[in-house]
Amino acid sequence: SLQVQARKSFSYGLTFLMSYTWSKTLTDAESIFNEFSGFTQDYYNRKAEKALSINDHPSNLVLSYRYELPLGPGKKFANFSGTAGKVIGGWSIAGIQQYQSGAPAVIVSGSNSFGDYAGPNGFLTRPNIVPGVPKRSQAYVNGTFDPNAPGDAGSIYNANAWTTPAKYTFGNAPRTDGDIRSFFYSNEDVSVLKRTNISDRVNVEFRADFLNIFNRTVFGFDQGGDQYGSILGGNALAFGFGRVGQQGNYPREIQFGLKINY
Repeated sequence: SLQVQARKSFSYGLTFLMSYTWSKTLTDAESIFNEFSGFTQDYYNRKAEKALSINDHPSNLVLSYRYELPLGPGKKFANFSGTAGKVIGGWSIAGIQQYQSGAPAVIVSGSNSFGDYAGPNGFLTRPNIVPGVPKRSQAYVNGTFDPNAPGDAGSIYNANAWTTPAKYTFGNAPRTDGDIRSFFYSNEDVSVLKRTNISDRVNVEFRADFLNIFNRTVFGFDQGGDQYGSILGGNALAFGFGRVGQQGNYPREIQFGLKINY
């Protein structure tokens, strides 16, 4: 990975920390979630299990900051004393912002190629990839979703890109697929704070927190069984295969708090 960090120590009322990570995470086994989450298909061929981790996010940018407004007693502007100073002074703004690329998809075959006999991982196998066929649907070609685009009933996947493997064989699809990823994640949280000194030892702190302040929507889609596994039923859409039908993040929330420090 490549990690870059910029930091500004507190001065002129401002402090911030910005971190960017460009990375690639490979593994042949996942240690979290259930069997849909990049399961092992063939325990006797571990080499075929090497793929991107379900936690692989190539780009991740995080910015945190706090700025004390230059208002009130001892500040550059409105240097008032008494009641006016207590009302005008003590204000600050803080926030944290994150921008992250999506995680790779996990495609599971809905048809068990081992028939009535459970395979090494129960009745789950991976499909075969059809060479030359785009994996993304027309609705998700450029990384943005167009619900009115023609194709696979609002799915981000092109179901024709995979086929069910032959009887008693394993599919050649990778454990995770970086060609198709979940949607880009963007979020901004902002807080407005006011600290008022009552005495040398007592102060009151009021804060208003705006979570997802711009009310951004990160689309989620039906994985057909688990947050990280999409089930392919032959060449047809099964269990809403890759269909966008939910919000993948939380809508804007506003909360208020009051604290007495002594």
